[in-house]
Amino acid sequence: MKVTCLLVLSACLQVSAEGFGQNISLHVKNAPLAKVFREISRQSGYQVFANDRLLKGIGRISADLQGVSLKVALDACFKDQPLSYVFVGKTVVIKQTENTEPAIPPIEVKGVISDDKGSPLPGASIRVKGKKKAVVSDNQGAFTLTAEPGDQLVISFIGYEDQVVTVNGQTEIRVAMKLGSSKMNELIVVGYGKQSKQTVTSSITTVKTDNFKDAPYTDIQSALAGRAAGVVINFSGGEPGSVPSMTIRGGEPLIGQSAPLYVIDGIIRDRDAFTALNMNDIESISFLKDAAATAVYGSKASAGIVQVTTKSGQTGKPKVSYSNNMAWNTPNLFPKLINSYDKALVGNAIGEAAGNGKYSVYTQDQLNKIKSGTDPDYPNTDWYSLSFRKYARQQNHALSVSGGNKETKYYAGLGYFNQGSNYVNNSFRVQRFSYNTKISTSFDPIGLNIALGLNGYYTYSTQPPAGSGSIFSHIVAKSPLEKAYNKDGSFSPLVDHPLAEIFSPGYSRSEAMFNDGNLTFTWNVPWVKGLTLKALGDYTFISNPSKTFDVLATQYNTDGTIYPTPKPSLSESSSNTRAYNVEFQADYNTAFGQHSLGATLVSVTRGGNNKWFSAQRKNFASTAIDQMFAGDAATQVNDGSASEWGEVGYVGRIKYDYAKKYLLEFVGRYDGSDYFPPSKRFGFFPAVSAGWLVSEEKFYDELHLDKVFSYFKFRGSYGKVGSIGGTKYAYLPQYGVHTQTYVANGNLVNGYYEGGLTMANQNITWFSTRSRDFGIEFESLKKKLSGNIDYFYTRTTNILGSPAYRYTDPLGQGQPQVLTDAATRKEGFDAAVTYNFNINRELKGYIGVNCTYFNYLWERTNEDSASLTNPYTRSQGVNQDYYAAMYGSRGLYQNLDDIMNNPTRITSSALSLGDVWLEDTNGDGKIDAQDFRRLGKSTSPRFTFGIPFGLEFKGLKLDALIQGSGTRNVYLGGYLQGGEGFGRINFDFQKNYWLSSNKDAEFPRAGNNTMNSNNNYTSNTFWLKNARFVRLKSITLTYNFRRLLKKTSQFNELSAFVSGNNLLTFSPVDKFFDPELADNNNFFYPVNKTYSVGIRVGF
Repeated sequence: MKVTCLLVLSACLQVSAEGFGQNISLHVKNAPLAKVFREISRQSGYQVFANDRLLKGIGRISADLQGVSLKVALDACFKDQPLSYVFVGKTVVIKQTENTEPAIPPIEVKGVISDDKGSPLPGASIRVKGKKKAVVSDNQGAFTLTAEPGDQLVISFIGYEDQVVTVNGQTEIRVAMKLGSSKMNELIVVGYGKQSKQTVTSSITTVKTDNFKDAPYTDIQSALAGRAAGVVINFSGGEPGSVPSMTIRGGEPLIGQSAPLYVIDGIIRDRDAFTALNMNDIESISFLKDAAATAVYGSKASAGIVQVTTKSGQTGKPKVSYSNNMAWNTPNLFPKLINSYDKALVGNAIGEAAGNGKYSVYTQDQLNKIKSGTDPDYPNTDWYSLSFRKYARQQNHALSVSGGNKETKYYAGLGYFNQGSNYVNNSFRVQRFSYNTKISTSFDPIGLNIALGLNGYYTYSTQPPAGSGSIFSHIVAKSPLEKAYNKDGSFSPLVDHPLAEIFSPGYSRSEAMFNDGNLTFTWNVPWVKGLTLKALGDYTFISNPSKTFDVLATQYNTDGTIYPTPKPSLSESSSNTRAYNVEFQADYNTAFGQHSLGATLVSVTRGGNNKWFSAQRKNFASTAIDQMFAGDAATQVNDGSASEWGEVGYVGRIKYDYAKKYLLEFVGRYDGSDYFPPSKRFGFFPAVSAGWLVSEEKFYDELHLDKVFSYFKFRGSYGKVGSIGGTKYAYLPQYGVHTQTYVANGNLVNGYYEGGLTMANQNITWFSTRSRDFGIEFESLKKKLSGNIDYFYTRTTNILGSPAYRYTDPLGQGQPQVLTDAATRKEGFDAAVTYNFNINRELKGYIGVNCTYFNYLWERTNEDSASLTNPYTRSQGVNQDYYAAMYGSRGLYQNLDDIMNNPTRITSSALSLGDVWLEDTNGDGKIDAQDFRRLGKSTSPRFTFGIPFGLEFKGLKLDALIQGSGTRNVYLGGYLQGGEGFGRINFDFQKNYWLSSNKDAEFPRAGNNTMNSNNNYTSNTFWLKNARFVRLKSITLTYNFRRLLKKTSQFNELSAFVSGNNLLTFSPVDKFFDPELADNNNFFYPVNKTYSVGIRVGF
């Protein structure tokens, strides 16, 4: 401060030193400057003032002066030094030399920012260090700015480490960013773009396939169970080709919108295209869960979006990768069937309970024959063992090649999948071939990139004409006392004979052919920094032919005559779909100071058509010719239809952030659909979201909160999404066309007439779903622990419904659907936490937990007057987590007082000990329909969870998943109840029925539905079972042999693995059926337990 003041005064006080301090003599060599100053001060009488900071780093000096002036002495001391001096009175003040060199003009610097694989990084921040000058890279990672030759450029991108580059006169710079360690740094795919996870303000969960791509899953849906918060997977069977259903946060089933929208590489697809994806071709899967994320896709997105990004080519030499997975499937958790002797005893018990005597069904002599197994007329047929083999083979192969250079990159992947069935006949099979190719070329001088994508699949499935599910239900329904074969080995004369169906000479074949091509032009406009224009065109052709030749294997009566069965029949159908998608998109990104602004505009046009036809003929004379002409022309049935559709949409998005700390985004879509009348065809669906990166605040570090959470973000969103519901073209009068024979001029003439007229309704429009979401994201423990928690709420209105509660049926006309005041709500939360750890350099691992909870509510619903008689069975205003409206049960009657001193159902009769005790819920002294209540829990689980975990040690890697659900109810019905007649006692566990000596039995007394007027088997909670479960869903052990090879080896990947699925299950219902199945009667083909081995090779 003193030096500054003296320098300010120097202009007024400066005097000449020419006449002062003459005769200065200096004889020094390599002397410190401070020592020289002291000698000059001694000889001249002037004080020398110098700040130590200025002298720091100044070299020693040498001087040989004799009798010179003070000025000459000082000039000699400061020669070649960055210092000068001024006189202030009798003081010499030392100061820094002013730079008088001419300024160097700034230069224009161009560059490209890419990731470590050579792919461009759009939206990277490039700023000049120490100056308020910054730009943002465009969609090709390119940027342009002006800088001084000595400036330093700081390049930042969320998920990557900052890079510092000195300009040093360079006019072209290429920077490859290095991936950072934080999970919040990763890029995630959003609608029509990519964003860093750190700046995303909507609810999105991303899954990588690396940890489960070697597990023996038959489809990607099965692999995702338990992997992502908010994603719920429900299984319906394990036969070849069976695909589980998927919902995001439960979907919107109350309005028929359960399935999510599938978007693959930015193009809307159907579920079949998603199912057919080769897991090795997938880069990442994102689940878009709130309105802020889904609004950009408009219609059909109210139930969430599954967005898939497939792999693309990377810069580098060609890489070839091959993997295979050979698996063996065996049915899981199928209950033991009852043997014939035990079944005969139950039959006699039923007869005795009905008062028909101890041996009313089987005599003692017959029982002895059954027990001994020596008489073929009294068999002990194990239908399950006869129909199923223990293991069925499954195989999966994947081959890919990728590479490229600065200008051109390519990727090509091929996949083959083959799954057989456990049925003893090899005619059950599914095969799938898939391909995915991408090639892109950049023309950097003009900022243009052209990308071509070709992808598709072919699926072929075959099974006997009866169908896998139907055959399995017949296996369950057959009694061990029924013969499978006659004495000569021929099939016995049974209706719905499972083996005759399995070994049918007929077939049911279906094919699916999907071929798609898309071309994308991306142009970074050279003269407008940050502006990118994009055009995309996509064309898809889908063909689905099928053919069923319905023939049963020949069966014989016991006398050798042929058992009569229907003659062969043939049915064929074909469906062809053509679809197109055209998009134009403009993106603009800019930065000024600490402000970043991005804008996106998109125009979308989608449409297509479908043509379908079918033909059928019956009564084929022979099975030798399976062509339509060979059938009976008199039985022919032909049908066909055609349809077309069209949609347009306009999307806008504005995204702003300040210092990557305060985040704001607005999105909106203006959608139009030909489902609705012209006046209501378009709807606007906006959403707004915001985020606050608390961990970037100054006070966060001052309060040492960074010691707890190194990263912490709040975010929230609110928006509206539209859905299409109801019948297409309902705004127009609709009628059916029927054939009729008329008499004209005395002749019979074939003609048509109108029928089934339905009135038009012009007042129909989009369902409207409003949603809000609040979430937090965090990292802790030096970024080892990361997670997020979200609360969500949705409300749907504008629901179409039947007008029956409002209007009387018009004479001869059907009623159209009308807008109602019905409204639904859904509320819940999902969360995920992951912990990554390194025990030492060789041992590391991870463990995660994710969970989802949700529930539905009919806020208002269209109830007719009949629904209002019992308020406890209404849907309106009711939490939908219940199984059904039914009777409550107090267990089984254990003594006569239970029957005599309590109300009984009015329509029940002849009640006895061991019967189901129904509850008088309303306490009016009688049991009738007014005692129905909403009881139990929904079949669809409201709470699901997954626990993925893994370890890695010296090339050995373990990946596993534990998955499960909370309480959900299933109803033991049909053959699982064991009642309603002797024929339905087919499972071993059904022997645990009530006896006076077995009062803690699981089932009521042996009997049928007529013995007490269906008291036991009327709908009641006695038969509800809790199907919660915990399951070791998958486990994979991999060894990487690459570490054993020399560094010069051509292999960049060489590994082998063993894996298993559904290996352990814990559930209260696992003795009845697999708890993941939605069915309650065990008529579905069982879910498989799978073992597999495989290899992965890359070079």
